[in-house]
Amino acid sequence: SSYLALMSWLSRARALELVGLHGADAEETVGEALATLAAALAQAHKAEQVASDGVPWKALLDAEVARMDAALAKARKTNQVVYFQKEAKHPAPCPEPKQLVTPIQFTFDQTGPLGQ
Repeated sequence: SSYLALMSWLSRARALELVGLHGADAEETVGEALATLAAALAQAHKAEQVASDGVPWKALLDAEVARMDAALAKARKTNQVVYFQKEAKHPAPCPEPKQLVTPIQFTFDQTGPLGQ
């Protein structure tokens, strides 16, 4: 469905945005952070293809794009005033996925109210 496609693009854009925001406040990573924020905005713009046909999620996407655009503009302005670093050619990589939970043993008890 178009909703799933939109959320897929938007989730990737949000992940890139967070990686970019994490590095935007340090001189040694600000160039890469700017490229990452720009990549996040580009991902969000790709989602516009899915939301352009008047689906109700267009307002959500427009708000996300505006927020990401503002974050990129603010980071670029801070870099121009404070860090004076060049924008990197490639965005920062996303962190490796981690498994936060471990499986547990589970046995369904068939003598209870549902197992009768």
